[in-house]
Amino acid sequence: MSSTNVGTLSEPQFNVLTALAREGSALTQRALSEATGMSLGRVNTATRECEAAGYIQDRAITDAGREALEPYRVTGAVIMAAGLSSRFAPISYERPKGTLKVRGEILVERQIRQLHEVGITNIALVVGYKKEYFFYLADKYGVDIIVNREYATRNNNGSLWRVRERLDNTYVCSSDDYFTTNPFEPYVYKSYYSANYVEGPTDEWCIKVGAGDRITGATVGGEDAWVMLGHVYFDRNFSTTFREILERVYDKPETVSKLWESIYLDHIKSFDMVIRRYPDGVIHEFDSVDEVRDFDPLFIENVDSEVFDHIVETLGCAKSEIRDFYPLKQGITNLSCHFAVGDDEYVYRHPGIGTEKIVDRSAEFAGLRLGRRTRHRRHLPHGRPRGGLEDLALRARRAQPGRHPPRGAQGGHGDGPRAAHLRSNPGPLLRLRHRGLALRGPPQGLWPHRRARIL
Repeated sequence: MSSTNVGTLSEPQFNVLTALAREGSALTQRALSEATGMSLGRVNTATRECEAAGYIQDRAITDAGREALEPYRVTGAVIMAAGLSSRFAPISYERPKGTLKVRGEILVERQIRQLHEVGITNIALVVGYKKEYFFYLADKYGVDIIVNREYATRNNNGSLWRVRERLDNTYVCSSDDYFTTNPFEPYVYKSYYSANYVEGPTDEWCIKVGAGDRITGATVGGEDAWVMLGHVYFDRNFSTTFREILERVYDKPETVSKLWESIYLDHIKSFDMVIRRYPDGVIHEFDSVDEVRDFDPLFIENVDSEVFDHIVETLGCAKSEIRDFYPLKQGITNLSCHFAVGDDEYVYRHPGIGTEKIVDRSAEFAGLRLGRRTRHRRHLPHGRPRGGLEDLALRARRAQPGRHPPRGAQGGHGDGPRAAHLRSNPGPLLRLRHRGLALRGPPQGLWPHRRARIL
């Protein structure tokens, strides 16, 4: 467990010393002002104080100055990569989001390299869902792989529980973030949560601050607000307090579903964490396939995905024509998401992990084939079962009349107007035959301005 000592520098003194340490040579007060963003008056005062303490000599940092910075040195990082990323359907059915390649770089690898660039090599990677996709990083980058076996049954507080003894002066990151510039530093003055400004209404966590930019609360949803986005920094005091609280509440039933941020906010008076504001375009979090495609127009063309290959083969479309992905309500044995090609809407259904132990897919496939022969058109399977149901199907779906679901919202299935429904499967497939039956215009119950086609 880490110690709880903290430094004695004022924030202006810290800023001056870190600027000199970063530069590695003498700087004028004007150069220090530009490097720190402080006024010349504050730089002058802080410099005189540091000179009097022996931290600066001849406008350069001394060994004593470097020693004064040591309590603020970042000692490690935790990258959380255990989650299901259900909003990133259908690609998340195949692989964790952090292993995707965006603008030519794998997301989690880019983040590890950025940490290494500032000397942070003590990195714990917490994995869970499809954990084997991350194991190679131990050899390639020397990261410590920590397995969170509760990833499917509790929220991300379970990942921090696994590394609670490692929390010190620690960055806490998500494996699927993309930083256009490196946000990491070897020294940090105090704990912070990164934030980005959103104009207009938002359903993100909107931050409230008090004196000195200390975070005093956060609400889900708001408008024209700074929202929680990206990495977080825990200093020693924060880590010690958070660990004590987490150990106290972890086994309570109500904690299971909580984000670690909710635990922090529940006890916010016990913490001193500030907001760190970033300009637009530095921090990117991708909640859907369409969002990452907006950021990287070549993402879909380059993605290695059997799901996309399956859709392209079946519908005879190009990858670039597939759009409007969002997850639907998951069933007991299958995962489903919506997508569209042209004016037609589809649902892609993917067998859930381990469901072959629950469902006899061969028997299910035979039943659907029988239904097809008896002209029951709700399910039209194509393919061959091999260890799991390998078919394409049509299925009825009821949409809420008159509105499109918000990003990340989950819908359901019913007996309303029908939309094509694809069931995903690896292995050989037969192409769906277009049967020429189409619903004209947007029938009642479908999203406005959409048409549902029965293939």
